[in-house]
Amino acid sequence: MKLGISTLYLMGKPFKHMLRAMESLDGVELWEVVDEYPHRLTPDRVKKVRELSKNVGFSLSLHAPFLDVNIASLRPSNRRRSIREYLRTLEKAQALEAEAVVIHPGQWSGLGVFYPGLDWRLNLEAIAYLGDEAEARGISLTVENMPPGASCMLVDVDEFLRMFRELGSSRVGVALDVGHANLVGEVERFLDALANRITHLHLHDNLGDEDSHLGIERGGIGWDRVWSFLSEGFGGVAVVESIQDVVESYLLARRRLKSKRG
Repeated sequence: MKLGISTLYLMGKPFKHMLRAMESLDGVELWEVVDEYPHRLTPDRVKKVRELSKNVGFSLSLHAPFLDVNIASLRPSNRRRSIREYLRTLEKAQALEAEAVVIHPGQWSGLGVFYPGLDWRLNLEAIAYLGDEAEARGISLTVENMPPGASCMLVDVDEFLRMFRELGSSRVGVALDVGHANLVGEVERFLDALANRITHLHLHDNLGDEDSHLGIERGGIGWDRVWSFLSEGFGGVAVVESIQDVVESYLLARRRLKSKRG
């Protein structure tokens, strides 16, 4: 497996600040670049990030845009625009030789009483299409579990099990956000029920009340189960997605994993 850091904690900084952080932090195996304002990856930025990754010697993954993006929108123009956003991220990932792309699922419209099942069907169709497109480009596509209360689909284990049952394909993986899973009390259940589907993890903590992206082991998550999962043959990517105590969290995760393996 590869242990990395997400650039999420740098989103309030200019793009050049992000590049400096990626260059200066020694020993980071992988950086997950959040392809979102103000760090949207233009062709010139893709070139700079790729050159930096080659020179410094780290791998990359990409987190697709999420602001105003809804691949299950009932408005066709919004849905097509959202899918195009994700396709552009896949193209950038291919150019960067990225390990994986993380996308968010669609959102519930709140109009299910008028259009029963439509939101879910549109979400599934979009994910299946994007999975095909990613596979054609040699990219691992992963779908992130979302926090409750944000009108998003794919919040709990049962929704993921339903998706895979209906999708009928293994071309899409799960990006398990441990912090989001903790908000629905299902960290261990995700790790047990979807172990063979999880190829990517976002590591951050919270107190179970809000998606606060605390440093690792600074909240209420029982991390021992996570460390065991990662150290027992997991071959994917785990990314520190805290927005505070980021370097400390990365070093702590590295120590915990080394201890488990030792």
